[in-house]
Amino acid sequence: MKRAILSILFTAFVFSTLEVAGKVISGQLNAFQVTFIRFLIGALIIMPFAIKDIKKKAIDPKKKTILYFYYLREYFVFQYQWHFCSFRFTLQRHRLQL
Repeated sequence: MKRAILSILFTAFVFSTLEVAGKVISGQLNAFQVTFIRFLIGALIIMPFAIKDIKKKAIDPKKKTILYFYYLREYFVFQYQWHFCSFRFTLQRHRLQL
């Protein structure tokens, strides 16, 4: 119970500082770099707990499962980039018409 409460408090702290940190670094990094850094930090924080849990439960991930999640990640990254680029193109096209 204590671990769950501490996790919620830590998450609330991180998300509450997100906007402040974003304003500080907004002029130096673009949105993709900020997102990459956020996910990298999150992965580094979660990884020790995940490895401990995997060893504790003796989970042996199959190659098929790993490939499934890899392709799923690639699909969503592609979708995000496609929508982002089409949105930027639409904005540019509307600016030219004005």
